[in-house]
Amino acid sequence: MSKCRVVTLCILSILIFCTPILASSFTSEFRDTLDNGFDMITWLSRRLGFIPIVSPITEPAVGYGLVAGLAFFHRDKENLGKSLTEPPSISAIFGMYTTNESWAVGGGHAGFWKEDRIRYRGGLGYASVNLTYYPQYLIESVDFNLEGGGLIQELSFRIKDTDLFLGARYTFAKTKVAIEIPLDRLDIDPWEIDNKIGGLGALSVYDSRDNIFTPDKGIRAGLTYMYYDPVFGGDRTYQGLDTYALGFHPISSNLYFGLRLDGRFSFGRAPFYTLPYIDLRGVPAMRYQGKYTALVETEWRWDFTSRWSLDVFGGVGRTAPRRGDFSDGETAWNAGTGFRYLLARLFGLRAGCDIARGPEDW
Repeated sequence: MSKCRVVTLCILSILIFCTPILASSFTSEFRDTLDNGFDMITWLSRRLGFIPIVSPITEPAVGYGLVAGLAFFHRDKENLGKSLTEPPSISAIFGMYTTNESWAVGGGHAGFWKEDRIRYRGGLGYASVNLTYYPQYLIESVDFNLEGGGLIQELSFRIKDTDLFLGARYTFAKTKVAIEIPLDRLDIDPWEIDNKIGGLGALSVYDSRDNIFTPDKGIRAGLTYMYYDPVFGGDRTYQGLDTYALGFHPISSNLYFGLRLDGRFSFGRAPFYTLPYIDLRGVPAMRYQGKYTALVETEWRWDFTSRWSLDVFGGVGRTAPRRGDFSDGETAWNAGTGFRYLLARLFGLRAGCDIARGPEDW
């Protein structure tokens, strides 16, 4: 599903990174003793080091491009070489560039501490992104540039021995918008062009997945409420509410079904580029925006060998320009297929790529 894309890398990254390794004297470090297939788990479990990541960008909103970075899988030294059933902590730095001259640099860390009783997620970055705004009352779309930097900090705690986590999130960003059309034609306030966003919120997450990368079974469901206000470093007061559920279920020993439900809501006058949009593979980012959005997406994964999988997916979403009024909104759909390769069996980490069709284009 789309929330798992953090490790859904194109096969290009496998070829670029793995080929030199397989030709080296350390080939045995990248062989799984179970099936003799290429696997990174031995190397990840015994060493602390960076893994280079190279992946193409095919997001229609920004064009074709490349993201490159270094990911660091690390565990407590006393746990190296032991059971890997618990999620590894991951640190990463990255840079990206696309054909429409969008670029970004940043870094972050996802931590799983105290035997996965405490979870942390944080990052910061700076970007200059060329995007398109689609006001529903205008015939033509409007191009604009969004430049700025920001950070996110999130900490959650497991409730006793359950799969429920409760926590808090803080976000801050300072951005500047460059747009050629007069603002009064777009119903955009001047403060939205050069502003600061600061928000503090509460979150709850239920997570029973068997792994955090490509689950075979389990549920991840969450709700996050954010309150943006000058007291937290921003320029304006508004609220946001995001809720989602991801479910995974094995149909047979090699066939798996996934279901995604997603709803996003904005209250008050939020900057136009922060409004919820339909987030589906094959649909450009920000193409279908509204005060509220709702979508459903399904996914089927067939493991036709112990390492290789075929993916088929499809979904539909709808926007609402006003509270509770989805009748005046827009509908977007997607359908597509892709493949996965099991890079680290004990982590359940699969890498691959998808091709998807939306209402306008592939």
